[in-house]
Amino acid sequence: MAPVSYGIWKRCEYTNVSVLRQGVAIGTLTNFQFCYPNYYMRYSPDNYNLCYNFRRRCSVLEKHQLPEGCSCRYLPFTKGLQWLTVLAAFFLFLGLILLYLKIIASPQNGWYI
Repeated sequence: MAPVSYGIWKRCEYTNVSVLRQGVAIGTLTNFQFCYPNYYMRYSPDNYNLCYNFRRRCSVLEKHQLPEGCSCRYLPFTKGLQWLTVLAAFFLFLGLILLYLKIIASPQNGWYI
């Protein structure tokens, strides 16, 4: 199996790809990275038989290519992680700025000559 890395917004697979020119293989790219959005198939139990076969291709299909009743989107848990990650990055940046401003504003030693 090819290694897969999961991120917050995308998942990537590493695989070997044949390089073709006019239908003739001229080489192989090793460990080529394919990245897709981290979407998952969402459907109601009534549409199970219709949507089950599309679940693995969810990240590469467009909305108009999916049957009625099937949708590809981020899971609610993933949306929560995305928002928390953005908020954590914002507050980390804000904290670093405040720390830097505090260092600039405070005197470095107590003795003045």
